[in-house]
Amino acid sequence: MISTKFGIDLINSFSLFIFTRKPKQSLYKIYDYTHQLRDNYVFEPIDDCAKGHMTAYGKGVKIGDRIILQDASRTCTYQVEEIDYYLDPPDMWIALLKRVMH
Repeated sequence: MISTKFGIDLINSFSLFIFTRKPKQSLYKIYDYTHQLRDNYVFEPIDDCAKGHMTAYGKGVKIGDRIILQDASRTCTYQVEEIDYYLDPPDMWIALLKRVMH
């Protein structure tokens, strides 16, 4: 009787674990700057826009995140390769971006 109860408790615990797991979060966040005024950020292209340095405001941007930018003729998605936050203001950052091909 004890082993049966233990088996049922174990199954119930396992079922609880399966159904209460959190869904996987995306590996990266996407920040869309296509509707931002160019006064809110600076993008300095490198190698014909294959890479670039970007300075902008915003908390939480980290390596691996994606940033969408638009110039006069096209929209490009970049991945954050390196990022450093300024001390003052603390939500201002500079990053090295690499264009992501779709």
